[in-house]
Amino acid sequence: MNILLIATVIFIFYWFYWIVSMMRRSQQPILRKPYNEISQIQEYEFAPEVSVHHADENYLAHNSINISGQDAANLKANWGLEQDKLDEVARELDIDIEQHELVLRLYESSDLVRYHNIPVKTMKGSCRLRLQPHNAYYISLGIIGNNRFIPILTSNTVMKKQ
Repeated sequence: MNILLIATVIFIFYWFYWIVSMMRRSQQPILRKPYNEISQIQEYEFAPEVSVHHADENYLAHNSINISGQDAANLKANWGLEQDKLDEVARELDIDIEQHELVLRLYESSDLVRYHNIPVKTMKGSCRLRLQPHNAYYISLGIIGNNRFIPILTSNTVMKKQ
């Protein structure tokens, strides 16, 4: 008789604990991954020999950026930033450009929004991106310094099914 009573009390205790823990889980906010963890990026490449088009074949308006391509495994980011625009941003924000690094920030949106910084050395260029399908992506060209990202140009958003 005592064993049955003890087993019933233990069962009721665990059942109550399970209900309370389920209620707590449903009230917790969704945690975001740290800023530099885009697990979906497979590869990016700056080598001109992998480009389908030569640099002179790509027309890009001054101070613009875009992503184009047929599928997620073969996207290309193109950007062109003029020195005047960079100087204008520096004047507006009263910052020293020499202390900042030029980066291409790739944003990925699926169930969470993540981003990854890709250092770039030139103000005009292109980058081949091989990404995961069924996620939305866009890029920003900007400067980073003192743990602060300042976007200068932002691209269109693309979502490829393949």
